[in-house]
Amino acid sequence: MMRRMILFLMISAALLALNCSDPASSDRKYIVKTLIEEEYWPEGQYSIFWDGTDDENNLLAPGTYYVRLWSRNFTHQIEMTAESGRFSEYNDDGTYSMITETLITLLYQNKPDPFIISEGTCIPFDLAEPARIQLTIRNHE
Repeated sequence: MMRRMILFLMISAALLALNCSDPASSDRKYIVKTLIEEEYWPEGQYSIFWDGTDDENNLLAPGTYYVRLWSRNFTHQIEMTAESGRFSEYNDDGTYSMITETLITLLYQNKPDPFIISEGTCIPFDLAEPARIQLTIRNHE
């Protein structure tokens, strides 16, 4: 009986630790788009395109959005400004200068910023080591 109680407490503590380790778990209601859902990615430099839609592929309204990159050892958030309009004067060639001698895990500002919501934006980030990551777009919290 005592062993079962200890095992139950250990499992409960592990589950609680998992829930507490992911800051996104408590505020999922603010997530409008999940670009990467807790997937394993190797170290490297990346750029993810967001097309301005939510998880149901509906075009979102212009406004302020937040990008959050999360891993067990790292959480970083940036603010983006989405504007309305048609052809963007902020055309971006998709090239990013991320010269680093040693990679550090870092979420960069989206390009272009501000961006036209119907044209989308690129979100660059670096991973210094392989990690299970989550990348989400959020509205005001």
